[in-house]
Amino acid sequence: MPKKQVSLKPFRNIRKCELHAHIDGSIRPQTMVDIAKKEDIRLPTDDSLELDPDTLHGLIKFRIGMDLKTCLESFKVTLKVMQSYESIRRITMELCEDLAKDNVTDAELRYCPTLHIQNGLKLDDVVKATLEGIEEGKKFGIDARLIFCAIRDFPVAENMKLVRLAGKYQGRVVGIDLAGNEYDHPPEEHKKVFDLANDMKLYITAHGGEMKKLFNKTKQKAIIEQGIKNMYTLMRECHVDRVGHGVSMMYDKNCMREFKDRGLTLEVSFTSNRQTGAITRYEQHPVERFFRFGIKTVMCSDDLMLCDTDLSKEMRKACEHSDLSINDMEKMTKYAHDARFIY
Repeated sequence: MPKKQVSLKPFRNIRKCELHAHIDGSIRPQTMVDIAKKEDIRLPTDDSLELDPDTLHGLIKFRIGMDLKTCLESFKVTLKVMQSYESIRRITMELCEDLAKDNVTDAELRYCPTLHIQNGLKLDDVVKATLEGIEEGKKFGIDARLIFCAIRDFPVAENMKLVRLAGKYQGRVVGIDLAGNEYDHPPEEHKKVFDLANDMKLYITAHGGEMKKLFNKTKQKAIIEQGIKNMYTLMRECHVDRVGHGVSMMYDKNCMREFKDRGLTLEVSFTSNRQTGAITRYEQHPVERFFRFGIKTVMCSDDLMLCDTDLSKEMRKACEHSDLSINDMEKMTKYAHDARFIY
């Protein structure tokens, strides 16, 4: 239960900056249905019901009790409807509109172009479609840029290719991220990818310290240690400017101190961390601890549709389950604006 009930309106009134939103996790369910019908794509549904947006959303959205690997499976569904130029353009433009409705005026949207060429679309066309959607989205009063996600499961050579593609569109594509199965693929596997991005003057963020909390003490100890190790590796070897999640730092004050001393920014996704099992109760979330410690902490939505959230709801939920306040959220918003990847 929340510590207190908080109105959503004050958070809606904040002019916000979204630094961590996955395009392929933030698609309107109705748009998924529209594209599936138009392009003859089979999506999961209850066999007793006709495909409809509410049913679809209920089947694929993240739920408490999942783990990160299970949550990542939902992207296999959303990616099915992001394999054509028009679908990618529309989805990106609509995400800009949805963010703007939440009074988000600045955003960095992330995805992996390599995942959108299953039906023969060329990588350049994937990027151009997304940039076109962003350009159309400006009519809603939002300025957006792209971050490319290198995928942990992919070969290093494939992710190096992605970095070079980002360089081709540098300015509109502003950074590189590392996403995917963190436990089986720690960041050092892709050090060459980070080195190349750094050499090309691209900004760098990475998912890290997003490990599932277990009740098995032996396994939990190994997972905590791996999460902390990943955070140190990102800070010391991977040239990161920001890190997404970072929950594992709560177990190592020295790690927190180094993160703070390096002046890095932490992208926190409150709801997502509960759904993926990084925390087992909202009250356990270390966001307030990080913020009070002096870490530049910012709230992020992660996946608007799959997490069934938005940035205002994330801010409210964090305040309801901690002693954080609206003033703290305004300070976090300033941190977010200061941490934007802008040339």
